[in-house]
Amino acid sequence: MRHLVVLGCLLACSACAITEPWPAQPIASLTVTTFNVAGDAALADPRVARAITVELVGLAPDVALLQECAACERVLATLPAPYALFHRAGSELAFVYDASRWDVVADGALRLGNDDDGWGRREARWIELLSRDDDAPVVAYSTHFCVPIRSADDPCDTDRQLAYARRVVAQLGRRDVPVVLGGDLNVFDGFAAGPVVAALEAGGLVDPLRAVDAAATATFEGNAWAPPGRLDYLFATPPVEILAASIATASASDHLPVTATLAFPAR
Repeated sequence: MRHLVVLGCLLACSACAITEPWPAQPIASLTVTTFNVAGDAALADPRVARAITVELVGLAPDVALLQECAACERVLATLPAPYALFHRAGSELAFVYDASRWDVVADGALRLGNDDDGWGRREARWIELLSRDDDAPVVAYSTHFCVPIRSADDPCDTDRQLAYARRVVAQLGRRDVPVVLGGDLNVFDGFAAGPVVAALEAGGLVDPLRAVDAAATATFEGNAWAPPGRLDYLFATPPVEILAASIATASASDHLPVTATLAFPAR
């Protein structure tokens, strides 16, 4: 089993923090994966696309939060049962979920930025899942922050990423059901020890990997212009029990998927 992370609010005032427990509804343990699947250029290779699909199924998540998957319908066309794909046209964010356990009952998106790094719209996209076992709800967010090191002329920097985080957590703080958040945060400024992750944790978020293993672990292999480091994160709103958390040891993508299992206790 794997675990997850705990979310709080990033806003400056303490009154904005996520402190209210969600209503007393038990929910089965939930396995979540966040995975940047390498982008359409890599996925155009059928061998890479097939390997990504095999990786996802092997991780056995209840829900997978995907980034760089604008061509998801084509890439994940061979997903085996019970998995289903949820993807809105025009978005690079998508979801794979276990349709034998969950139904998607709502979805939406929060705009974060536009062309802040030369790569178009940045957003946090969400789906609401309803358990077929006990009608318990959970909202899952996938996001992909702008890249602050692509060009000195781009408006994306640490402050812009912090603004993204404040918008996301402010919306999460208005939810009255459990929430999981995952994504590629592109936190090259200090990675897990940098200001963006520190701000999330200061707002009440719990990093499940850090709870299990304090040692920072890279999820991105690096390339000619970007160094390797930990870019990919999972979080969850409290109260939540962290059961396990892990990073894959290998992947067909240039990012390693992060998987966690959590349980939301009844209150």
